[in-house]
Parts: sequence; C-alpha cells; structure tokens
Amino acid sequence: MNKNPDLQFRYAKGLGDIVACILHSKALSWLTFKITGKKEPCKVCSIRRDALNVLFPIPLWKFFFKNEKDALFSYKNSTQKDGFEVKVNDSNTSASMFKGTTENLPINPNKVITLEEINDKKNIKNYICISDSDNYSGDLLIKVQIYKKII
Repeated sequence: MNKNPDLQFRYAKGLGDIVACILHSKALSWLTFKITGKKEPCKVCSIRRDALNVLFPIPLWKFFFKNEKDALFSYKNSTQKDGFEVKVNDSNTSASMFKGTTENLPINPNKVITLEEINDKKNIKNYICISDSDNYSGDLLIKVQIYKKII
C-alpha cells in the first residue's frame, strides 16, 4: 500500500483517483517512473485526475467508511502525520493542504528590505501585475505576484 494518502484506494472519489492509485502502486510504479521520471504525480496529471473524478465519480471510500465526513477526517489525520497542515472547509466535503519548510537563516534586524525595494531590483518595468496574493504561515508572509509582459 502506498504511504501517500492521495494514492490510496480508500480515499478514491472517482476514476482519476483509481487510475492514479494503479499507476503509482508497487506493481506499476517502476514503469510510471521510467516513463515520466517522477515518483509523484505532476501538475498536469493532477489536473487530469481531477477532471476524471468529476466526469466519472466512483466513490470507493464508501467501502471503507460510513460516510464522507469520516473519510475526510481519516484523510486529514493521514496527511497530518506526513507533516501537512490541513484545513477542512465548513461543509466538511473537502480539505486543503499545505506543506512548507523553513530554514533557520540568520536574520539581520538592521537590514530590512521592503517589498518595493525587491520589485525595484527586478526588471519588471515592461510587465503588468495580473495577480497578487498574500498567505501567512506562522511568522512567514508568502507573497505571490504574477506578471504579464506588456506587448
């Protein structure tokens, strides 16, 4: 059985999950790795997996759990054991995960760099910001900015 909760039949919600579980099972994982060069599913495979789950829902979790809420909280506990931070939404039908690592870098309190200084150092004059998001994790601010080149 695969240790990754995303690749276990007990949490499968559709055909995409079933195909991913089969491709990354012990019997076929060597072949999948030989073809793709990756041990974990890539972004494109995850998108395809989600699409197949929507088109062909096959709730295998019903064989292992009484209801979807039990399956979701079992999934939450499994992923938390792997070091993920898991948040279950209010309706208890889905979960979002985040796994981050931080390095203990020396912090020089006399040298504080502002976001404006960072943006000035980069050559983004020919670009326009199309998306800007801030996420907080403990003492960290994770800022994601997406720019598009002006033609």
